[in-house]
Parts: sequence; structure tokens; C-alpha cells
Amino acid sequence: YDHLEKAYDDAKAVAPNQKQIVLYKLITFMREEKGMSYRKICAWFNRMNIRTYKGKRWSETGSHAHMIVKRMEQREHRLNVVRKHKTDSQITDFKIREHYE
Repeated sequence: YDHLEKAYDDAKAVAPNQKQIVLYKLITFMREEKGMSYRKICAWFNRMNIRTYKGKRWSETGSHAHMIVKRMEQREHRLNVVRKHKTDSQITDFKIREHYE
């Protein structure tokens, strides 16, 4: 079974870089404290010549800012809830049968 890959391998997960963290904090501050929409945040970033963590311009629709917030929240959920969830699962009466057509 070594040849089968998991859909998501936490061992291969890459921690967000420092710029991603700073952008996430800045976006959430602008949303929560300043009441700005994602579209206005992206427009402001472009006016200030602040690039995405990949070095590109921000989308006019606000989708880049929304994606950063969404992915960071998904990451936090996965690390703090999903990984810590324990189950009482056990395999019982396991059989492998040959199937011939």
C-alpha cells in the first residue's frame, strides 16, 4: 500500500510564509476594524503597490484577499480541530477475498 498517496499529507504541508501571515492580519484588520470590503482592500493594495505573496497585482473583484482569509482559516481549523480529533475506531473481522468475474 506504499504506492497509494493520501489526498492530503500533513507531513508535506508547508507553513505559510511571513508575508502571507502579515497580509492575512492586515486584511482581517481592514475588514473588521475599518469595515472595508475585499474589493476595496485589493484596490487599496494596488494603489499602495503592495503585491500578493506571489508578487502579482491584486484582483479587482477582491477574490485574492478573500482567498487568503479563507485558506488561513481552513488551515487553522485543520490544525486545531481536525488533527486533534480522536476516534475510537477499530478494525474487527477484517477479511480479504478474491473476486473473479
